[in-house]
Amino acid sequence: MSATEDTLSLKPVKGDGPERELLQQLYAEAFPANEWQPNSVAVIQNAAPDIWKADEWLIMDGNEAIGLLCVVHTETYAYLLYLAVSSRCQGKGYGSRTLSLFKRMFPNHIRFFDLEVPDESAENAQQRTARIRFYERNGYHLTNESFESDGVALTIMTDSDEFAMSGELAEFAAALEPLR
Repeated sequence: MSATEDTLSLKPVKGDGPERELLQQLYAEAFPANEWQPNSVAVIQNAAPDIWKADEWLIMDGNEAIGLLCVVHTETYAYLLYLAVSSRCQGKGYGSRTLSLFKRMFPNHIRFFDLEVPDESAENAQQRTARIRFYERNGYHLTNESFESDGVALTIMTDSDEFAMSGELAEFAAALEPLR
């Protein structure tokens, strides 16, 4: 298994079927049960279906599914809802290469995502710090925006200098309230 760019691709997951089952298996492996939001894509699509679109993909290395990616987007914004690489494939460059694909797929969009606020007293403090460093190495930076979801403080990272929680983006954040 290699992480060379020419073998890495994204396979769209639409509807039910074997790809959906594989995506769900990878999702269950990647996220702790208390963080599962299996209906998050449906909630988002129903919140503003004429504005926000949600797409899910399997991250493929050749014929092997090694992770998953979900992006919610408009003509202006691309929100990385989740990106996960199988634990057996982590540390091999797949996450960085997937972020590269994400940037190429949404080149003129303001790309962003949320993640847990750094907190030295948190049970997963090292994981939070490592996650932020990973995204910083890939060109993202922390914003001054934060919010709380299920009692967990979250912050937003972006690779844009134009990010602002207003207008269309504020409406999107309000539409996500059912997920929090």
